[in-house]
Amino acid sequence: MALLITLAFILPGIAATVAAYAQRRNVPRATVTCPVDGCGARIDMTGAAPTERSRLTALATDHSRHGGAL
Repeated sequence: MALLITLAFILPGIAATVAAYAQRRNVPRATVTCPVDGCGARIDMTGAAPTERSRLTALATDHSRHGGAL
């Protein structure tokens, strides 16, 4: 009986943990870096909308837009 009571409290927590892990794995992720040698610009995108991903990709790949033009 004690085992059943213990499992009743533990199993929902395990199920919630597994569900949260599955949600994190399905989130689109991408890392975009500047193609210019020596430039350390890097943008990590997690869960960004497609329009935001394209805007950030353009920002990262255009060296003059992120402080490269001095």
